[in-house]
Amino acid sequence: MSTMLIGLSLLGCAREPRRAATVEAARPSEAPPLPATSRPFAQLRPLAPANDLELLAPVDHLVRVALVLAGRRPSEEEIAAVRRDPAALGSIVDRYLDAPEFGAVVRDMWHEILLLRVEGRFVLPRLGPLAGAGSDADWVREVSEEPLRLIEHVVRHDRPFSEIVTADYTIASDLGLKAWGGTTLQTGEDPPPEGWHKVAWDSEQPMAGILSSGALWLRHPSNGTNHHRGQAHVIADALLCSGFLDRDVPLFNDIDLSDETAVKNALVDDPGA
Repeated sequence: MSTMLIGLSLLGCAREPRRAATVEAARPSEAPPLPATSRPFAQLRPLAPANDLELLAPVDHLVRVALVLAGRRPSEEEIAAVRRDPAALGSIVDRYLDAPEFGAVVRDMWHEILLLRVEGRFVLPRLGPLAGAGSDADWVREVSEEPLRLIEHVVRHDRPFSEIVTADYTIASDLGLKAWGGTTLQTGEDPPPEGWHKVAWDSEQPMAGILSSGALWLRHPSNGTNHHRGQAHVIADALLCSGFLDRDVPLFNDIDLSDETAVKNALVDDPGA
């Protein structure tokens, strides 16, 4: 659960605005302890002073959790259990995290950030080993999702979330192995879903989680004069909530902006660029 909390917290770059001070509600002096759960959990820093928090009622809390973790509203039985005992929420959360549907929820969340499911584009030519290898829909499902499958694997198996950018392996399908070339690895106690494999690429480049993903960089390329700034922006925006392309660009009086060569040289040589 600790990995899940960290992973979901990364999605919270934009926080909801604080409620107006005119809203009156019962506000406890401090937040109650978290419900009992069999999993360890990360101690997240509070979003606001306790007196400024308006806590959800137990059933409302259950509804919010079910929509986020299970992609559905809670069942009548789950609602009845929380009405009887609010502490039952902890065991219900554990069931959500153990369900196969939670993996799909993780992939959906991170697709919203990395934007990998784009049918009809970013598909390698069907030549050589890829001749006749699947449709565009197969490509989106089995190749483009490789970074999402790695993130799902890290979360589902309670791995440190930093492993999405440090792992010496990835999770690839048969079609992904055909496209990029890789060696299957022993899975141990954390096998990927059926049809997917724990692999290392054969390109001899260092493995670094999603940072060494051909699918990610095929989807988000940088041109020759960009020196990979576009790709750096994707990672900074997704993981640090601060993309380079959203920052102000200082202009320098000693650069002739009408001189294309001078501008290119400044981008390479000028520390301020």
